[in-house]
Amino acid sequence: MNTSDPSSGTPNNAPGGSSHRSLVPLITLSACLVLVTSALLTALMVPQTSLSIAPLITGPHIIGTLTFGSSGQLNPQSSTGINDVIHLQLYGVLPPSPGMQYDAWLLPDSASSEQPPVRLGSITLYGRNGQLTYSEPKHTNLLAIYSQVLIAAQPGSSAAPSLPPITQSDWRYAGHLPAIPTPGDPQHYSFLAHVRHLLASDPTLQSIGLSGGLAIWLYRNVGKILEWANAARDDWTQHSPAAAALLRRQVDRILDYLDGTPYVNSDVPMGTPFLVDPQAGRIGLLQRHAGQDPPSYLTHIAIHLRGLIAAPGSTVQQQQKAALIDTALDALSAELTEVRQEAIALAHVSDGDLQQPAALALLNEMVAQATVAYVGQETPLAGSSSTSARGVSWITGQLQQFATIAIAAVGG
Repeated sequence: MNTSDPSSGTPNNAPGGSSHRSLVPLITLSACLVLVTSALLTALMVPQTSLSIAPLITGPHIIGTLTFGSSGQLNPQSSTGINDVIHLQLYGVLPPSPGMQYDAWLLPDSASSEQPPVRLGSITLYGRNGQLTYSEPKHTNLLAIYSQVLIAAQPGSSAAPSLPPITQSDWRYAGHLPAIPTPGDPQHYSFLAHVRHLLASDPTLQSIGLSGGLAIWLYRNVGKILEWANAARDDWTQHSPAAAALLRRQVDRILDYLDGTPYVNSDVPMGTPFLVDPQAGRIGLLQRHAGQDPPSYLTHIAIHLRGLIAAPGSTVQQQQKAALIDTALDALSAELTEVRQEAIALAHVSDGDLQQPAALALLNEMVAQATVAYVGQETPLAGSSSTSARGVSWITGQLQQFATIAIAAVGG
């Protein structure tokens, strides 16, 4: 994230003496040309890669949004497949001049000078409304790099430009995710930083070899809890010693993910091996002790959620959304705690008892709680006839909406 300025030099080898005075204007002209060329290259390069959109936006009137989404082509070993889709919508915009079109560009952070802009494409207008969807060909995690959008009027032609126009008079609309550090925050985190920790890349996860943000691992690991709970119940129906051994392994895996490596030994019989991937299972879903480091997924997400709404640039609507998510996180914690209690009970009974009806009752309850944790439970909304299911699927979907850039007009 370093910026660099092109260096320029002036010729210093002009010979002295009156016999060479006729060369001085030529040398001076050459030096001027070098300086002008250097300045022109700087003007051409800097707005493309280190542009700060924020000062250019005029007024609070929002005419559209850009939202980061995911293709679902997830790879647990990398962050590809998340934040690799862009949805852009405009409302009530003036159409471009004849022969021109609106092109949308995704720009890196204003302090970045090394990442090229991404051309999202031309915006299709329907009257005064427009929309565009862009899918990154390599499924790159765009949110980890880019945080600004620029919409410019450019000539309609078959040749797609590689860079947005340099002339600001061609810029029409823009937006950015707020990147002002929160006053008093020792980490100097901004709204953008909290969003990236949640959705794109988190340093704590990186330190243990996990890519992506906290939300995707919360979603993935709760999904594995549900998968293993169903598999354990299926094993019970086999009524065999071999099936009982498989059932026990499924229960142990559930506790591995709920507790995390440092704490699971207190919940399983002595000598029980750690059965899940050591990186994926390093951090538990549930907080076992106050102040544990690193915190559980649920606690870590709640911390960044609070930091996000306290950061400069957060809106009242985002603060209200955060309150709903926080309530859902508390409910999710309670549901997973119930799963943990049932798994602990099953982990400490004999193989013979695992084949008894009492074990099936625990398994049924564990599956029910894991299902609610994953998909939610239909509950009435206050003051409405509608219902909402707020499991981890809902939570991660709501968190993703914080990666939305509001778009407004650019000053001429």
